[in-house]
Amino acid sequence: MQACTLDFENEKLDRQNMQHQLHVILKELRKARNQITQLESLKQLRELAFPEPLVTFQGEAENKVKVASPKSPTAALNESLVECPKCNIQYPATEHRDLLVHVEYCSK
Repeated sequence: MQACTLDFENEKLDRQNMQHQLHVILKELRKARNQITQLESLKQLRELAFPEPLVTFQGEAENKVKVASPKSPTAALNESLVECPKCNIQYPATEHRDLLVHVEYCSK
C-alpha cells in the first residue's frame, strides 16, 4: 500500500513538473511569435519606405521616385540618399549600383 502511495505521489510530482515546463515553453513560444510579428511589420514599413525601382530598358522616363519619404525620422538618419543628376530620382546610398544603371539609361 505504501509503495502504491509513494508511486502515486511521484507521478503527481512528475505531472506538475511537466505542466510547469509546458507553461515555460508556451511563454517562450508566445514571446518568439511576438518578435516575429514585430520584425515582419518593421520589414513591411521598410519596404513601404523604400520601394523597388521601376527599371526601364527602352530609355523611357521612370514614373516613380525610387525612395518615398521614410515613415520615421530615424529611418531618414540611417540612410543617405544619392540622386540622378538628370531627373533627380533618389536612391539609398547602399543601392548606388542601381543608380549607376539608372543614370546610364537616363542619359541616353
